[in-house]
Amino acid sequence: AQLAVVLGHEIGHVEARHASQQAGRQKLTQGLLIGGAVLGQATLGGNVGRQVLNIGGTAAQLLSLSYSRDNERESDRLGVEYAVRAGYEAAEGAEFFESLERVQEQSDQSIPTWQSTHPDPGARKQTIPKLAQKWKTKVEQPATAMNQEAYYASLTNVVLGKNPRQGFTEEGVFYHPELAFRFSVPRRWTVQNQRRQVAIVHPDQAAYMVFRFSESDTPEAAAREFAGQDGVTVRERRRAPVNGNDAQRVVAQAQTQQGETVRLLTYFIAYGDHVYEFQGLTTADRYDKYRRDFEESMTSFARLADSEKLNVQPTRLAIRSAGRRAPFRTFVDERALPGEMTRADLAIINQLALSETVTPGRPLKLPD
Repeated sequence: AQLAVVLGHEIGHVEARHASQQAGRQKLTQGLLIGGAVLGQATLGGNVGRQVLNIGGTAAQLLSLSYSRDNERESDRLGVEYAVRAGYEAAEGAEFFESLERVQEQSDQSIPTWQSTHPDPGARKQTIPKLAQKWKTKVEQPATAMNQEAYYASLTNVVLGKNPRQGFTEEGVFYHPELAFRFSVPRRWTVQNQRRQVAIVHPDQAAYMVFRFSESDTPEAAAREFAGQDGVTVRERRRAPVNGNDAQRVVAQAQTQQGETVRLLTYFIAYGDHVYEFQGLTTADRYDKYRRDFEESMTSFARLADSEKLNVQPTRLAIRSAGRRAPFRTFVDERALPGEMTRADLAIINQLALSETVTPGRPLKLPD
């Protein structure tokens, strides 16, 4: 029933044409950016991100929101309506927003309600049951389906936590088993592994590196396209093979709209069926400070041959019935948890408190 409300919410965005409304706002926001493909690292944040993207003002931040809060509220209403019409107990959707609120509290990443893309989850938790009752009355049908058993059956064996086959960091090295490559990570730098790119951020957030796919067929073509972008001044460009892989090395500069000069070191590396772009960026006056870290990471790129790393497998989810009456924390084997997942994370996934008493027979989501 909770999933029905969430899916209904997303369908509501489509039905209400929220994406087309937002497209106009995004065109305005894009005018604030410099360098397009060169400097478009909006997900990184930090000092460099703000300097490069020139999103220092509240107006620009609000223009960049994925959907407005009014859009989100409308989709909440539509999601509840669709779930009720499909026969689901839509009031259960409140539990999802309670979990979302717990996630925000645990990560300490909540932002002021007025500046949020979405309404406050605590407020939505209160609103959803009222909307559900309203629509039950309006459509004159019971709408009590939960379908928990079918939902749990579909969860069995799904990946729990991050999938290491799509990349993981261990003892200062980033490994990607599926693409069979590796490279070193400078000490104390933070790795943010995303599906289409890997971001590596210095602790002071004054420099970062990005590793991602290039759309070009060869390193030379990638370097040429990069050098031809408006606002980019190439200081140096040459062929520079990396551990037997054809590569181009480019040093370039660009300016933010505030006049701040940024310098980029980029390696375009051919490996397997792809060309990869490995780029480091900081302000020009700090480039010498970070250049060695940039170079060492980029030139460490190599084929992954370690069979243990190549064959690593993700943790899978199992649905198990509680066999005793006991606090939830006693059912969790911390050694079986994947990566950075904690017992508190697993408690949120189960919509339980760690200290909450579990009754016999209750299905639990646990690492297999």
